[in-house]
Amino acid sequence: MEVRQCLLNTNEIIVLAICNDQAAGFGCAQYYNSFCYPEPHGEITELFIIEEGRGKGWGSQIICFLEEKLLQIRVKEIKLLTGQDNVRAQKTYQKANYSLSDQVMYEKTVEGS
Repeated sequence: MEVRQCLLNTNEIIVLAICNDQAAGFGCAQYYNSFCYPEPHGEITELFIIEEGRGKGWGSQIICFLEEKLLQIRVKEIKLLTGQDNVRAQKTYQKANYSLSDQVMYEKTVEGS
């Protein structure tokens, strides 16, 4: 019940790739509205394909599905974050027409919350 309730109370889109009745990958995207921006913003937060499925276009299909769902919500810009050394993922994102941004991301872990 906790997973179901979590999914009902979020602005998250989750897609699960199935191959031969087995989970073969997944992707997640989130969207949010802000007082500061006229349109909702979107972000692809997760993309994973099992090793045997990589290089077969499954990641691109998941990205396409997530983009379609975000477009239905009127999202005009989609961001994503990946590691500098994750070359395979970077190629997948570039193939899907994502471009490298010159923005700098800062990160902080807050303890004691």
